[in-house]
Amino acid sequence: MSIDDIVDQVKKGVDRSIRQVKRTAETVEAEARILALHRKVGLRTYQLWRAGQLSHPDLEADLEQIAELETRVDAPPTDEEDVEGTRVGTGAGLCRSCARPLLPGARFCTHCGKTQE
Repeated sequence: MSIDDIVDQVKKGVDRSIRQVKRTAETVEAEARILALHRKVGLRTYQLWRAGQLSHPDLEADLEQIAELETRVDAPPTDEEDVEGTRVGTGAGLCRSCARPLLPGARFCTHCGKTQE
């Protein structure tokens, strides 16, 4: 086997590897797009259900569970609740975006993430 034959085999191997990497990248990109579309469809389905524009018995239990969890998550903390070891409701103010109590000296809201400066 000559040097040229070895170089050709290496080039073919590299080309094959490059094609595999490209296919893998395309697959990962497609899977990410699919997940994003699933999320978008799911969110839209939930919004339509909340607006009373959609009803389906197969979805009802899951949508009700989402609504119940959303209510819990969206409930603002009380003055007595401890957030990350710091008392809230101590005059730190409210978020300009979501109106949730801010931690003293907060630069961003721990609920919605919006900058407060």
